[in-house]
Amino acid sequence: MTDLAWPAAFAMALLVATVPRPAGIEGIVLGGGALVALPAAMYVGTSADWFATSGETLPAAMTLVTGAVLFAAAALLPTVRPWCRVLVVPALAFGVPAAAALSPVGMAVLGGAAAVAAAWFVTGAVVPLAALAVAATAVPDGLPAALLLAAAAVLAAPFPGAGSSAAALGLPGAAALAAAVAGGPVSIPRVLMTLAVAATAVLLVMRPRPAEGGSLSWWFAPAAIVGLWLVVAPGTWGWVGDAGLGHWDFGAVLALTAAGIAVVAVRGSEARR
Repeated sequence: MTDLAWPAAFAMALLVATVPRPAGIEGIVLGGGALVALPAAMYVGTSADWFATSGETLPAAMTLVTGAVLFAAAALLPTVRPWCRVLVVPALAFGVPAAAALSPVGMAVLGGAAAVAAAWFVTGAVVPLAALAVAATAVPDGLPAALLLAAAAVLAAPFPGAGSSAAALGLPGAAALAAAVAGGPVSIPRVLMTLAVAATAVLLVMRPRPAEGGSLSWWFAPAAIVGLWLVVAPGTWGWVGDAGLGHWDFGAVLALTAAGIAVVAVRGSEARR
């Protein structure tokens, strides 16, 4: 799992550049310090096999998993400063691999319940996506889906009020998770994760999109560009692993092309009237 250090560092850099950040020395310490400390800590931690499945490491793994969800939730509290959203990155960077050390049934129950509760109570998509990312490790072959959902949560962090529109970033991860669930025998974790994903998706769609004053500032562009890349071509994210989305990229490009042609045709028809 040491390969996660570099995507995590990139994600931290993206969030530091994207969210409204503090000025002066505070911003320098936050950005520069995080970019140095996060990959180093992940490399040392995973090399030391902190996430092994031995009984001695289970309490530590449970602490990290619980902390992952709490950190993701804390990053979006209305009382914290906007740049605290970068807490989503270390939360998921440690929470996703740590979850693999726990019982699949327990992870499916805890993570699925957290995702459903967050989708019901929290305005926005970051915490539900983060909880689903952690819970997806309960499903055999579910790690690629977990990493895609974690990436979606990070990219949704700059848009905490976007609601279900930001949740669309989780579509590739949800598709990968569906493939992983359908690819094996019926089990308790698979059934629980199916119900949790379905309930989370329904609740996110049902949540009204809050009114936002003004237009988005230019600094949101990096997250929007990378988010579009995730949705259109998740198969090119090689560090995720085999997510079972071999035909997704071609289908997404084909759909975007067809949509573009349709828009141009409609606009041209309206202009001739």
